[in-house]
Amino acid sequence: MQFTLKNKSIRFQILLPVAFTAISLFISLWIAMSNLKSEQTIIDANTKSFVFYKDKVVEIDDEIYSLRIDAVYAIYDNEHRADFIDNLEKRREHINVLLNELKIRKTFANEVNQISLKINDYAAFSKKLINYLDKKEKNIEVSENYDALIAQYRSVGDSMINAINHLSQQVNKFSDIVMNESYDKNIQVQNTAATVVMSVFIVSLLISWWLSNLIVHPIQKLQLVIRKLA
Repeated sequence: MQFTLKNKSIRFQILLPVAFTAISLFISLWIAMSNLKSEQTIIDANTKSFVFYKDKVVEIDDEIYSLRIDAVYAIYDNEHRADFIDNLEKRREHINVLLNELKIRKTFANEVNQISLKINDYAAFSKKLINYLDKKEKNIEVSENYDALIAQYRSVGDSMINAINHLSQQVNKFSDIVMNESYDKNIQVQNTAATVVMSVFIVSLLISWWLSNLIVHPIQKLQLVIRKLA
């Protein structure tokens, strides 16, 4: 069945190509904007995730730093030693809360578990060292060598710091990978959107040209008849 516009009003015939082009462009632009918005949402989520991890790592790092400072004072100062274990447990409890918040997201579960183990080792060795110092002060016989014990304690503390630094490096590495992937995907979406809009525009022009021929064709036939009659 042949498509014809001869029974339509002239206004409708003139508006049809324009309306078709406008609607086609509107739909293509709407799809493109939806894709860009979706990709931007992913980028925002990745950025917020990175900020979350970095903030938690910084908080843990601050707690660990304070904990090691307290340990140094406890070794050489009796007054600090009395409160050190209580402060140690409070700080460890706070660190565990922060670690659990990280663990819930599961991205760095292995690294978080390693930090938790290292902190537990450090806490256990801290108690062992304080007990050793208390005995030594009371002139109770001890079997361990002081210098060797301090060296081991420092090594345990360094292992704890290394675990935290490793987590920080993994967070940065993960963020770089994800953000680069998001950036590349965003560029791809933009290029695809531009291609789709341009393609729709060209197709719309071709269809509009075809529709305009349907409109003009009867007029051309009428002009031909008039010329013959003249």
